Amino acid sequence: MRLLVITNMWPSDEKPYLGAFLADHLAVLREKAELEVKYLPTTQNRWKYFAFTMPVEKRPDVIIVHHSLLVPLGLLIARRWRPRPRVMAYVHEGELSFKTGLKSALQRTLANMADGRVSVTPALLGFLRKPVEVIPIGVNLDRFDLWTKQDARRQLGFSKDATILFFPGDPARPEKRFDLCQDAVRILRGENLSLELVIGGAIAYDHMPLYYSACDAVLLSSDYEASSTAIKESIASNRPIVTTRTGDAELYGTNPLVVVSASTEQGIAAGIRHALTFQGQPTTRQSLDRIDNRVLTGNFVSFLESLCA
Repeated sequence: MRLLVITNMWPSDEKPYLGAFLADHLAVLREKAELEVKYLPTTQNRWKYFAFTMPVEKRPDVIIVHHSLLVPLGLLIARRWRPRPRVMAYVHEGELSFKTGLKSALQRTLANMADGRVSVTPALLGFLRKPVEVIPIGVNLDRFDLWTKQDARRQLGFSKDATILFFPGDPARPEKRFDLCQDAVRILRGENLSLELVIGGAIAYDHMPLYYSACDAVLLSSDYEASSTAIKESIASNRPIVTTRTGDAELYGTNPLVVVSASTEQGIAAGIRHALTFQGQPTTRQSLDRIDNRVLTGNFVSFLESLCA
């Protein structure tokens, strides 16, 4: 199978974490299919998507677009060949389950213009027509759970005795709601709990697994997510995570590592208290299969094959 992937996310020297999860996914996909990847760095003006003229080496069987606004471009490119390649929208725009308005309505409409859709979360299924499948993008398990907590802390220069909470998101992004975590930690410190809060956002992608290994619990307080990488990376690191009911968080709620809390500082504080009782039971193979990049990419290829049948 030959695939053309068009994306608006890709790691760079300036933003090594932007689309890093997608790069891992495509590395596995490249083992299963012939792949051509086109990156459109159009963050300044998304409307350029509609005017972009893209050279393509060979006719693909499927054109995969990683943003709903890219669907018209995929359809235009598909018209170059007969028979026309299928166009598939990989939908991981978490804001569509949270925001309303003209732009969100346009994105929903464009996603449904594709020949098929994959959503990373069931939260987006309400507006996606069939054929559609829920397939999150997984994590590379080989990157995680490589250090003991004390080894990781030694490498990072953290105290071996501290109780460390890790907020892996960018606190400057308002939808990540870092303020809720700050207020929750303030509540617990008022109860004489000694806590250190480590903040992400500018940590090199290759160093993130070390931070997960070093912490006692991970915090996710977003207003919206699609399929949170932080939840999967916490499970891969065998670390508990306290998360608001965002994206597909409740899909993992049966996992003892995932503490789903109310979207309030009191709810997150209660979740942290519970997470800190975690005794370090090993993550099961079944739990890992649900987040394994190789397993989920295999499911994705099966959907593509059904789309082309």
